[in-house]
Amino acid sequence: MSTANTNEPVPAPKAADWLVRFIVPLWVLTGASFKYLAGSVADLPPIYRFMPGAKDPGVLQQAFLITIAIELLIVVLLLTHRRYARALAIGVLSVFCVVLIDALAFGSASCGCFGSVKVSPWVMLGLDLALLAGAIFLPGAKAIPDIGNRRWIVITLLSAAMIVAVFGGVDRGYQGRFSSAQTLDLHRWMGRSWERLSIFNFTPRAPDGRLYSPATFPEDRQIWVFYRRTCPHCFDTIQALGETKHDVKTRLVVVDLPMLPGVEEALKMQPFEAPCDPCDKIRLIEGIQYEAPVPVVVTFQRGVVTDIRVGK
Repeated sequence: MSTANTNEPVPAPKAADWLVRFIVPLWVLTGASFKYLAGSVADLPPIYRFMPGAKDPGVLQQAFLITIAIELLIVVLLLTHRRYARALAIGVLSVFCVVLIDALAFGSASCGCFGSVKVSPWVMLGLDLALLAGAIFLPGAKAIPDIGNRRWIVITLLSAAMIVAVFGGVDRGYQGRFSSAQTLDLHRWMGRSWERLSIFNFTPRAPDGRLYSPATFPEDRQIWVFYRRTCPHCFDTIQALGETKHDVKTRLVVVDLPMLPGVEEALKMQPFEAPCDPCDKIRLIEGIQYEAPVPVVVTFQRGVVTDIRVGK
């Protein structure tokens, strides 16, 4: 921790100082916010394919959240640590450029920098290169004094708050709330109440005016099947569940995950009606990219997930 003399005069900021301490952190904060609120694992740039465990959805989800947390910590440091803000900004922007160059080489149509908001990697690379050039070549203040102990305490507290917000917001359903892509992160569902599962933000409204959820129906035990109406083997699963006799009264709910508009027509896919009677049939709101290894069979007991089966 620094023991710098905080009475040492701070030189007036110059062009580079304004850029790296205000414009760059605002830029990074904007990207992190969009990724968190309107993004998902599906929006990670292709460079994450080199990460160990990249084929595991759970690992990718943690990498996604850690990436956002790191970006927010960078924002805190850029805003509060005047002495090393320039070096940090140059390093961060350089990493961004490497990620974008890899995305271009991979042929990505979107960089994922703003979550599900599609932005060309070429556009982002141009902007990041411009900011990087400014951070390197614009004039900056000389002999910037180090920060004192009080500033380090502020940095520590703000950093802790950012980490708590990122990971705590997942449980409260904030992460991905405004995303145009929704990944059913099944590895996190077991033992959780339906209220903590973001997919229930995208169900249609029930007759009582609320969104459909396990709370809509009176049965304590409910089986929800997430499927696609163009998936042939999904219907075998639904039909088998509809014919199964249960020891306790069980509600069967089948939930169709729509494809993006025009996909079914373009691929000439034939939609079918779910073969179950009695059951409740729901179709999630359209215009969202739903990603799941269908069919997914989820059992709720009094609103809590007690079992998850994929393809069975």
